[in-house]
Amino acid sequence: MQTRYIFSGSSVRMLSSIFLREDAPLYLMVARHRMEALSREDVAGFVARRLAVAGLHVSKPAGLLFHELTGGIPFYVQKLGLLVVQAAQFGERAKVDAPAVRQAFARMLDELDSEFETRWLRRFSPLQRQIVKALSTLGEGGVTEIAASMEVERTDISSSLRRLRDMMVLGSNGEGSYALVDTVFGAWLRRM
Repeated sequence: MQTRYIFSGSSVRMLSSIFLREDAPLYLMVARHRMEALSREDVAGFVARRLAVAGLHVSKPAGLLFHELTGGIPFYVQKLGLLVVQAAQFGERAKVDAPAVRQAFARMLDELDSEFETRWLRRFSPLQRQIVKALSTLGEGGVTEIAASMEVERTDISSSLRRLRDMMVLGSNGEGSYALVDTVFGAWLRRM
């Protein structure tokens, strides 16, 4: 009989220290799997079902907005849902529309502010900050587009782009285009 454990988390640094540090007891004893974001339909269905438990009806545009704002990242979907429920209960409303979701999302960004600021200041080099900030505005772009928006040469950023992809901060579509993996962090950056 075999026993298998699944360790899941969004803190890549913490998981790496547990499984990829040479002096860690579980060093290299795991297989790494990166979960993809949830689909629009999965998020909208999940939100409608979960908020119905709280007695709330979610409009279809509001359900789809959950995905658009969170990028389908489960932690953010759940956090945004909690804030929507709290606001609806406080306002004694039974329906959730797109403006209510946007208001809750703004509150979520406020709550995540100190965590994101710490990530911004401690995790990234100055050049990486420029790249991440540029992509938060561009949404998606190739090396040439990113470099042009930063007013630098392509060669100045190519190794930093690879490093940010290895850190799972950026995703690549395989055709040379990059985007931020964490859409909520991107929204926070656009507010800066």
